[in-house]
Amino acid sequence: MTIVAVTGLLAEAVIARRAGLQAICAGGRPERTAAALADALAAAPHPPHALLSFGIAGGLDPVLPTGAVIAASAVLVEGRRIAATWRLPVGESRDIAAEPAIVQTAAAKAALFRKTEAAAVDLESGIVALAAERAGIPFGVLRTIADRADEELPPAALVGLSPEGAPAIGPVLRSLAARPGQLPALIRTAGETRRALKALVGACRVLDGLFRRVDAGDSLFDVA
Repeated sequence: MTIVAVTGLLAEAVIARRAGLQAICAGGRPERTAAALADALAAAPHPPHALLSFGIAGGLDPVLPTGAVIAASAVLVEGRRIAATWRLPVGESRDIAAEPAIVQTAAAKAALFRKTEAAAVDLESGIVALAAERAGIPFGVLRTIADRADEELPPAALVGLSPEGAPAIGPVLRSLAARPGQLPALIRTAGETRRALKALVGACRVLDGLFRRVDAGDSLFDVA
């Protein structure tokens, strides 16, 4: 059984691999993520049994706290709603929005929530949904909320990751030097990221048997 988890952060990829999944991590850059996933699918001798958008997300629904688990019912991407063909039995079954860039401000999150009513937003789920649709294989989404809907992300949180998905320390320090007042918000964001990653580990523990036993013909891939 092969499940390919698509992540943006190295920490997410480490969690996925420890859960028995294969992982593709492209540093939170949608164009690199799409290319890496396409290359992996083309190079594989057999298609994976499923793709999984895996990691943390930004909250859109104001009622959802940091650490809330979302097993998406559908992905909203490019003006379409693509239903998840693998519904994971954990957390809340809600739509998730796919965006090409991080949604930074509370006002932008509120506007996106009004438009979509999605629970959360991330950078990889749309890529996964479209790739799975083209390849004709199941896909699912497992995300945990990091920054809540009412929170602003500090500029230092937006300066990027290495291609491996590790924090880009140099740009972060330069951003802090230019705007030192953002330090408390950056510390808060780091703490929320840790809590979201811990919740992701917990969700994987719940799903451990599923990840390790499912095969291409398993009814657990069916949409209930």
